[in-house]
Amino acid sequence: MGAAGAFAGAPIRVSTADVRGGNFTIRLPDLFIRMNPESSSNRNAGGPSEAVPGSASKPPDSGAAAPATRERRTQAMRSSETQRRLCQAAVELLTEVGYANVTTAQIAERAGVSKGAQAHHYPSKDDMVVAAIRHLLREWEAERPAYASAAVGSQALEQLQHALWKNIFGRPDYLAALEVVLLSRHQHALHQRLREAVREWIASRDATFAKSIPLKDPAELTTFLSLNACVLRGLATSMEAASDPGLTERVMALWSEIASAHLTRRAAPASPEAPPPTGSSCASS
Repeated sequence: MGAAGAFAGAPIRVSTADVRGGNFTIRLPDLFIRMNPESSSNRNAGGPSEAVPGSASKPPDSGAAAPATRERRTQAMRSSETQRRLCQAAVELLTEVGYANVTTAQIAERAGVSKGAQAHHYPSKDDMVVAAIRHLLREWEAERPAYASAAVGSQALEQLQHALWKNIFGRPDYLAALEVVLLSRHQHALHQRLREAVREWIASRDATFAKSIPLKDPAELTTFLSLNACVLRGLATSMEAASDPGLTERVMALWSEIASAHLTRRAAPASPEAPPPTGSSCASS
């Protein structure tokens, strides 16, 4: 029987003497089975076969851990991640090189995506910049509840002011965002889009901090919140040229003292009016 019969039918043993007179055995079915385990059905169909040493099947290990399956991301998830990377890269480059110098090619390279992918999500530089500013505002928004809820007691206002400085006004990307808004003044369409985004964020910010400010009159509350933001914004811009490393802390401490004193006076009940002075002896004479 030839080799083909060994693969197609029952296993056979072929013995051949070599030139030295010795014997050796070729187990073609065993070789075939090792090469192709699926041939076991052919073996069973053709009759009993010799057992291959070490080839006994083992029962499945019921305790073996199944291989971890990797969650397949949807197209929407991949797009969202690409947009996040582009926006984060844009914020970083706006901070490092400024609005006038940054290009969409630089942003795509920093984000690690192709120029085509960047243009697909944000066709123009203005689209990219607006998305980056909105991304930054969302980051600030997400951080706010944690430090707003931690500000309690008599030092709540001072804690809020320092948290605003640390998490927003004192950060380099705040100046980058401010620069973009100011430079867009002569680009009407871009300026309107940025103003809309910033106004939404300011309204949300002030609504959070209004809960800790004991002012009942809406106009007075708005005035105080605006003044507080103006002080912090002015401090942020002035620090670009300041050489005194302790100036920030001193300004913040003084402003907190002034603001707290003002709120204490406004929250105090009005004192009763003094009685009118009595007439002098000269007037009655």
